[in-house]
Amino acid sequence: MLDPVVEVAAQTLAAQLKALPAIAAFDQAQAELDANEQARTLMSELQELQQDLLQKQQTGTLTQEEIDEYRRLQREVQDNAVIGAYLETQRQAQAFLPQINAEISQALGFDFSRLATAAGS
Repeated sequence: MLDPVVEVAAQTLAAQLKALPAIAAFDQAQAELDANEQARTLMSELQELQQDLLQKQQTGTLTQEEIDEYRRLQREVQDNAVIGAYLETQRQAQAFLPQINAEISQALGFDFSRLATAAGS
């Protein structure tokens, strides 16, 4: 059970992070992606096709037609404005996170993300 003081501090940090422009933009883009069925379908289709092609590549059964279909679907995903906004804001938010981790790590006196990653393994 998490100490109530730590829980409140974590919730406060989360609220403050969500108010930052890079995080707020990502949160908004995530909501727009979640609300856009076409974008979600494209992302899902691309992920499924990537897995399928990887398996076929490993077994030597991958065809040029399948590669062409993958490239077509990739272009469609890249041309989707909702997906593009999501990916760009995700990149910006991810670029910002090491700064946050550094501040937390400095306050704690140890590498917070390394400890958290090890705990999740």
